[in-house]
Amino acid sequence: MFEKAPTAMDFRLVKGVDAHCLFERALRKKKPFFQRRELFFYLALLAGGFALLYENWPVARHPIETSKSPADPPLALVSQRSKVDTPRAIEDLKAAAAAGDIDAKIELGERHLKGLGVPRDKAAAARLFTEAAEVGSARADSLLQLRLQIQCLDHKRVHDYWLPLAEAGDAEIMSALGELYMRGRGVPKDPHKAIQWFERAIEAGYLPAHVHLVKMYSGGRGIPPDPVKKVHHLRKGAEAGRWDAISELAWHLLNGEGVERNPEEAFALALRAAEESDPSSRALVGRMYAEGLGVRKSIPDAVYWLRTAADNGLTNADIMLESLLKTGKLPPEERLPKCFADLLAEAEKGRVVARHEVGIFYIRGQGTPRDEFEGAKWILQAAEDGFPLAQRQIAEILKAGRYIPQNLEAAAHWRRIAESNEARLPHIPANDSEALALESAD
Repeated sequence: MFEKAPTAMDFRLVKGVDAHCLFERALRKKKPFFQRRELFFYLALLAGGFALLYENWPVARHPIETSKSPADPPLALVSQRSKVDTPRAIEDLKAAAAAGDIDAKIELGERHLKGLGVPRDKAAAARLFTEAAEVGSARADSLLQLRLQIQCLDHKRVHDYWLPLAEAGDAEIMSALGELYMRGRGVPKDPHKAIQWFERAIEAGYLPAHVHLVKMYSGGRGIPPDPVKKVHHLRKGAEAGRWDAISELAWHLLNGEGVERNPEEAFALALRAAEESDPSSRALVGRMYAEGLGVRKSIPDAVYWLRTAADNGLTNADIMLESLLKTGKLPPEERLPKCFADLLAEAEKGRVVARHEVGIFYIRGQGTPRDEFEGAKWILQAAEDGFPLAQRQIAEILKAGRYIPQNLEAAAHWRRIAESNEARLPHIPANDSEALALESAD
């Protein structure tokens, strides 16, 4: 009935194998299948396969996503956004804001800043944040200053709101706190605390704080000026892509302040910022082309960059163009219009040189009834805008008491300003015969 158990003698004929070893292996009892260790491995493998299949089977989990294009946002984001971005939800948000809900005002203001569901409108955002700040919202006050760079209502409240956020590690808020201490807004002015917060912001990765340290080391902020540290932070700000830092660093390299003079590097930096539409850098590039500083001298290139800077409202560029005008090398289209009406239109647009010319036309009665007092007013306006020739002429007018009452002290003041500004103009030989003189106006 039972099979006979094998003996060691039965394994002696197996060549190359220890008979006793085979005999002992044969006598071992086999465990049932459900008690074997391998069973648990197979079961775990099978369960993992089902889980993987379920996770990657979109029809089983999200049938609506089967027609989703790769450019569409994730379904979770769509579902969250749809709760607010539907026309009805936006209308409800507007109604809540109109009814005085502070959170709704802030939410709607942030949406206007980003253009989410509503038109992008900074003015509307500023109005909503101001309304929320007026009833005591520190967050709205914070958004006015941090996002819109608008004077908030209560800097003390903003400081108390920002402090825990900065301590929690928000680098941008650290820099903003430094500004409060630098300017003394909501807290006593403390340059050392300002520097500490700016340095903490930089350590946390907020590189624009370098620009604030540039201001701190420029002097006039409660600590002695330090040109070396200023240039160091200018370089860091330039590396962060700040146009103002790039432009100012170029100026320091050109003049050798706090760093070894390097006109070539200065030109490369100024051109980089000018190509990114920074008006002050465009004026600097124009000046460097005009004087041949760090680049080959080129009057046409100088005119191009100065003209673009002047079109962006930079008064110094317009003044430097006038300096180039004296060389007689400007193209005809770059000269001022000869018709008084056209010249007046240019002056009303803000062209400082045109304002000076309008004053001359009024004094001479050229193309318009003679009005010496009105002419002196236009020349004074050009002088206040920084035009050295107008500053010298208004100094002579005040000294002589012509057209306006005599004032020797004011005359000396304008003469000093004119001499200082003339030193910064391009050093190009001028044809003095082309300069306008008031002596010939009478």
